Amino acid sequence: MVNKISLLAVLLIMCLTSIFAQQKIRTTDFPTFKKWSSQIQISGYKQGEVEDESSINYTANYFSGTTKLIQIGVSDISSFRTMVSPAQKAQQYLFDGKNAVYYTSPDNSFLAVEYKQLELCVIVAATGKVDKEFLETILTKSNPKALYNLSASSSSSVKWPASIPESLKLPNAISIEKLDPD
Repeated sequence: MVNKISLLAVLLIMCLTSIFAQQKIRTTDFPTFKKWSSQIQISGYKQGEVEDESSINYTANYFSGTTKLIQIGVSDISSFRTMVSPAQKAQQYLFDGKNAVYYTSPDNSFLAVEYKQLELCVIVAATGKVDKEFLETILTKSNPKALYNLSASSSSSVKWPASIPESLKLPNAISIEKLDPD
């Protein structure tokens, strides 16, 4: 049974990473993702490993028993475009006002949502055929906006003027004062 879940995890990761664009994540870092993912509670599931796949995507695995896996991941926003290709046969729609893609097969299911403000694509995947509403519930409970708040509070070295709204402040911004003059 352990080998079966290992195989499912590897297949799911391979499936997801094969559709991601090879852009590095710019708006958050792995320690921030790890902190965010540790706060996610999925009833009946226990968090397993959290992985940094060369800063192209970060994933957190949640296990239930020996055969059920839910994976929550983030990748650069550019990866969303690869998920809407006709070859994927994915259902495109708006979820909470954001572009979304849902795909299911007998072996796995995934939901990808484009978070423009975060410059991230957030993916919830599961082993087996899982309905869209289940994945949407997990995504909603994971609260991706909290990832933005964690990034903004821990990563930016810029002292923003009070006149700039929070929604326009970029996480991971580097103050020009810290750059080399050249």
